[in-house]
Amino acid sequence: MDLHASGTANSVTAADGRPWWRRRWLTLLAASIQGLLAGYLVLAYQLNPVPDARDLQPQAVTVVQVQPVSPHLLLRLADGSTALAELPVHTSIRPKRYEDLPWAAQQGLAGCTGTASLVPMQAVSPPRLRAWSLDCGGVQLPFAQVRAQFLASDAYWRKVFFGYLLVALGFTAFARWLDHRDEKGRKP
Repeated sequence: MDLHASGTANSVTAADGRPWWRRRWLTLLAASIQGLLAGYLVLAYQLNPVPDARDLQPQAVTVVQVQPVSPHLLLRLADGSTALAELPVHTSIRPKRYEDLPWAAQQGLAGCTGTASLVPMQAVSPPRLRAWSLDCGGVQLPFAQVRAQFLASDAYWRKVFFGYLLVALGFTAFARWLDHRDEKGRKP
């Protein structure tokens, strides 16, 4: 709530006639961007949990193409359709590498035919599947190993996300301080 020079309370406009959202635009922008990014990461993480081993059904796949960042694989499924798939990495704004299998071994997957346990991912772009196990071209990634590696990586990325939130809070506080400083400079 703002006070006019006359001492009356007014939450809509300041003494210079600007509405509150025009005086605090930088704070609103910083908080909105940080909230959208953090909200997306939390939503994508919650919608794509580690599945239960009993829910996984291995299916025949052929690896058509491999790339170093997610989605890591282009697969041809048993029905002849193609789908993008990733090896389990923590959901991020930018594509990530799968660090638990050397790149040379990942490249060796191209053209192989084998089996994979695939789960559709939600709230990600581009739409893709997540391969929770893979047995193809001499590469064997059993579910228990993939799950353990993903959970270990997840513990690290939770700490990174907490640090990100602290930095975002600091940036928003700094933006608020700049808005407040700007507001003081405009008073008659």
